[in-house]
Amino acid sequence: MRCMITRQFASSAIRIVTGEGGPWFVMEDVCSALRIFEPKADIDNGFELEDHEKTAATLPTPAGQRPFIVVNLSGIHTLVEFATAWTNDPDDPLAFMRWVTTEIVSLLTQCGPVLLPPGPQERLYSTTDLAQRLGLRPNVLGKKAKSLKRAEYGEWRPAVGLHSERPVEQWWWNAAGQGL
Repeated sequence: MRCMITRQFASSAIRIVTGEGGPWFVMEDVCSALRIFEPKADIDNGFELEDHEKTAATLPTPAGQRPFIVVNLSGIHTLVEFATAWTNDPDDPLAFMRWVTTEIVSLLTQCGPVLLPPGPQERLYSTTDLAQRLGLRPNVLGKKAKSLKRAEYGEWRPAVGLHSERPVEQWWWNAAGQGL
C-alpha cells in the first residue's frame, strides 16, 4: 500500500489507502460512518462481504502498526446497501456513497491514478458491450445482473467512465459471465 490519507465524513474520520488494486477504505471507519456497530454480528444475519471486496492490511497508527480489514469500492457499495436496508433514514448511507464518489477524485489527484496490474489475457466485456449484444440499455442490464457480479463471472476494475477522464471502478464480465 503506497499512500494513506484521512478524510472527514460528518463526524467520522475515514482512512483511505491506495495501491495493491486500491483505493481501499478502513472497514471499521466505514462501518462507524454508516452506523454499523456490530459488523461481525451482522455477518450472522446474512450480511457478508465477498472476498474480492475486502482484504487485510497492516497500517500505521499512533500506537504502532496494526492489522485492519480494508474494503474496495465494491465493498463500500455492499456496506451502503446493508446500511440502507437497516436504517430509519436511508439518506444517510446514500450521502456517504455520494461523499465517497466525490472524494475519490481528490484521492486520485493526491496519490495519482491507481490502476490494477494487468491480469491474465482473458477477454473481458463491459456491461455496455453485453447490453448492446442483448439489445438492452446498460443500466437495465446492470440492475438485473447485480446479483451475478461474482468472481466466477468477472471482476471489478478501474476504467475511464463515459463522463470523466478519471478511472472509476466498473464491473467487467469474463467469458462465463458473458454466457449467462
